[in-house]
Amino acid sequence: MVKTFTATAAYVSGDPKKIASWHLSAGGTACIVNFCNGTSATPIFQVQVPINTSASQSYPKPMHFPAGLHVELVSGVLNRGTVDLI
Repeated sequence: MVKTFTATAAYVSGDPKKIASWHLSAGGTACIVNFCNGTSATPIFQVQVPINTSASQSYPKPMHFPAGLHVELVSGVLNRGTVDLI
């Protein structure tokens, strides 16, 4: 199941999720995006995407978020983000 989010909306899932892959596309400024477990303020990992570029990662063994997935834009402009959930 692929979920898409934009610069103004974070993706939040309250159910346990596993990420198979993610893709982020920065706009006119660099951006920083946090991937958090549930409502935790501490990110499991953080991605920094340079201006007008994109970043992606796939996992042979999906990354587990037992309290649900919370993806938030910390700073910058995010054109589009996607996560592939299992």
